[in-house]
Amino acid sequence: MMEFDELLNILGLTLTVCTMSTFTAVFIGLPLGIWLGLSQGSPVRILRTVTTALTGLPPVLAGLAVYMTFSN
Repeated sequence: MMEFDELLNILGLTLTVCTMSTFTAVFIGLPLGIWLGLSQGSPVRILRTVTTALTGLPPVLAGLAVYMTFSN
């Protein structure tokens, strides 16, 4: 059975990773979203279409693609 200290350690690590990933996503995604929303032109339109299409991608498929990219 798991000890209480070990459970708190796991919980703390999970919250730390979630917080760091949220801040990273905000600091990268917010300026990129503002730039994509305010800019015009053909490259921006293509990038906007790609990012919009990727929002419909299920997280499991995205995780699988990342795994396959970085595995042997």
